[in-house]
Amino acid sequence: MRTLRFDRDGTVLFAERRDGDGVPLVVVPGVMADACSWRPVVDALPVPNPVIVLNRRGRVPSGPLGPDYSLRTEIDDLNHVLDVIGEPVDLFGWSYGGLIALEVAVDRQRLRSVVAYEPVSSPFGIEALDDLRNAHTTGISTGPSRSSTAPCRGSPPSTSPSYARTPSGPCYVRSPTPLRTSWSR
Repeated sequence: MRTLRFDRDGTVLFAERRDGDGVPLVVVPGVMADACSWRPVVDALPVPNPVIVLNRRGRVPSGPLGPDYSLRTEIDDLNHVLDVIGEPVDLFGWSYGGLIALEVAVDRQRLRSVVAYEPVSSPFGIEALDDLRNAHTTGISTGPSRSSTAPCRGSPPSTSPSYARTPSGPCYVRSPTPLRTSWSR
């Protein structure tokens, strides 16, 4: 693995790169993960392609979150990294990294592929149970991957107005099966 450095508006972002041939796979880890924690996964991937794992802001050795940190910061950071790498790339995001990848994919037309594994969105946790119950009742989801940590994917935009205003908010489809048969607090 070698280290890549990206300078964006006074903040330094780092990534680890496993060399290879072909279209790069760019991995965006979730909140509690970094490039180091993804090394075993990268080492086990049976692909010849280069694999680049981003150390998002707040993960050593990348710079701090900063006072104006937001999801928008993460989106802009990833767009900068992709601009420097060049396209096309295969983009993979896990958990919060999945949400970042999806938001970036809305405006990037030349990504070769995007995989969002267990993407999260707000609202989180117990506050989301009413939205989850409503999603069960209406049968609305964003596809075959359903997760209790991503209630907005399974509820109509009207029940999650803050998420509905994001670029990927309007991407709802009717699910053929309900999320669950019962919910409890």
